[in-house]
Amino acid sequence: MPGMELSLSLGRTQVIAGESLALQAVVTNGGSQPVEIQISPHSGLIYEFRSSQDGVLRYTASSQAYLRAVTAGLQLPPLSPSTVTLAPGQSRKLREDPALFLMQPLAPGKYLLSAKLAVGDSQSESSPVALEVIPARIAHLTFFYCPYQNAMVCVFDHRDDGGACVFHRETEGEQLGSGVAVRREAISAGKEGLGVAAAFHTAPQLEGRWIAWLEEGALSALRAWGPAVTAKPPLIPIELAQPRLIQPGFHFGDGSSVFLVAGMEAGRGRLQAITLTPEKSAASTPAAFFESVPQRVLACWTPLESQPRLTLVWADTRDSEARVFAMSYSPLGKPLTAGPEQIYNRQARLLALELDPLPAEPPAYAHALFEPSESSGQFAYVRIPLAGAPERPQEFRLPPPPQAASEWAISSLETGGLLVLARIADRIWVASAQGRQWEPLTGAIGEIRHLRLAVSTGGYWGALWADPASGLRDVSDPGYRAQA
Repeated sequence: MPGMELSLSLGRTQVIAGESLALQAVVTNGGSQPVEIQISPHSGLIYEFRSSQDGVLRYTASSQAYLRAVTAGLQLPPLSPSTVTLAPGQSRKLREDPALFLMQPLAPGKYLLSAKLAVGDSQSESSPVALEVIPARIAHLTFFYCPYQNAMVCVFDHRDDGGACVFHRETEGEQLGSGVAVRREAISAGKEGLGVAAAFHTAPQLEGRWIAWLEEGALSALRAWGPAVTAKPPLIPIELAQPRLIQPGFHFGDGSSVFLVAGMEAGRGRLQAITLTPEKSAASTPAAFFESVPQRVLACWTPLESQPRLTLVWADTRDSEARVFAMSYSPLGKPLTAGPEQIYNRQARLLALELDPLPAEPPAYAHALFEPSESSGQFAYVRIPLAGAPERPQEFRLPPPPQAASEWAISSLETGGLLVLARIADRIWVASAQGRQWEPLTGAIGEIRHLRLAVSTGGYWGALWADPASGLRDVSDPGYRAQA
């Protein structure tokens, strides 16, 4: 139809692989007759990414294709389209994110992004917008599934020649591909990022997501909701040496959150609770923790009416022995037990340890994977009760993978049957401690770092990892079908 005009405007023209490309498309009726365009449940815009070097079409994305992909397998009633009519000279602004619609990160490179819109028998095309995609160089990454939001939550920090920045990626539903990374905050110039964390929702219908990151000597945090930052309390100085964020933080029903930091003070491990509200932040007095600071400390929330508590779980590994400990604290960081309790030990190397941040019902279990013993030749997958006796650990056997693995991932959620991921060379393999034999989940995919097993309570599972050459990548269970 003559006279239809289409233009695009991007907030950023250099992004990391997998970063949001939230843009504004403006459709203008430059003709002499009214024009009707569809705006929901999807628009009619189709986005094209062409190489700026040779003009070859590399990617195509649309909200219609995205909606079809994330609802595949669902028995949904027909969705009635919603339209608007543009009078001559009238414009309509559409805010969309073609990076989300792709359901995969753009490979690093330089592109020309344009959009097309078919109206009647004619088609309008925007002028191209130059776009550069650079690799996401991820130093720290935290990840969990949030059942109240039914979302996979990921926070990571990226560093390049321009400095370091914290990103937040939250999916629209349980599928890993239904999300993009949003640039949240630059780490202070000249300072090194020491870790990131996100807050787990402890109740339904909480607004936004609290995220935090450690810099040298301080903890910073903000609350994000969609693309916006809705709260940013003052920075909190951290005086503990060798500080490490405990995973995850927790977001409470009153809108506040708490993040726990472990570090060294006077030769002993100590713990601080950082409480955040939209208006203020406060740190507890360092409390007793452990003789040292473990490489990884996990936390779960138990909302007991008599005394809500945060239970921490970690492993002390030395001399080919792994000892698993637990200790409980109040939400303000006050110890509720005399000291750490050893809840499990094994003469074997620990390969993976996970804990559900919000156990559905007691008893709560930590999940651990250990290397094979010489006698059995099989790996041990152990469910460890946090309460100790009279509950007993439950042990399962897992045959060794076909080749030596260099990284492992498990989950405290048992969808798929105690799944185990293994990085073998440049591929990811999957098996289960409940009978599933080893099989490749991916083909050759390059270098694999920060491997995570993503599991939901709704039957979904997949793998998430970082590729230094491109950024955050994922793959879903090949047998998955969305459930209504």
